Amino acid sequence: MSKTLTPRGRALRWLKNHRGLTEQPAGSNTDRRKDGIRAAQQRIGAWLVGLAWCGVWAANAALAGGVRIAEPWRWASVANIENDAKAKRNGFRGWTTNPASVLRADLVVIGGRGVHVETVREVHPPRPWRPYWLIDTDGGNTSPDRNGSQSNGGGSYRRRRTMSEVHGFALVNYPG
Repeated sequence: MSKTLTPRGRALRWLKNHRGLTEQPAGSNTDRRKDGIRAAQQRIGAWLVGLAWCGVWAANAALAGGVRIAEPWRWASVANIENDAKAKRNGFRGWTTNPASVLRADLVVIGGRGVHVETVREVHPPRPWRPYWLIDTDGGNTSPDRNGSQSNGGGSYRRRRTMSEVHGFALVNYPG
């Protein structure tokens, strides 16, 4: 018996299935895989090939989850993601800085306005032994760990982020 995934689950599955991909060649912001970075860029807009791709990665996951995005190319810009989320348009239901309001497969903007975006896998509230929030993510165009560029790292990786890295959360309007 197979488990039916929710729209958010389908988005996260897309990210998991594409985890570990890296730019080929390094520093190119693209690759030549059949369903890799270039293919994701071309699904959103052919002119995006070779440009930063963290937003493109998030958009492809949301589209896999069935989100209706009128202008998916706008997600290639992290600043546009924030603007559209605040205006509740183009696939977004809102913007918050409160991690308690975030659901899995929403987006997290890292490093400040317009810097970097990743998709939330899980939010861990503070605990007595850990008095701060943790956010597990999947991100494109980041590094596999704290070393290297967090916003132009050249790969697709699962990460754990702290609130000190977070600028805010774009709440995605998944169906259902």
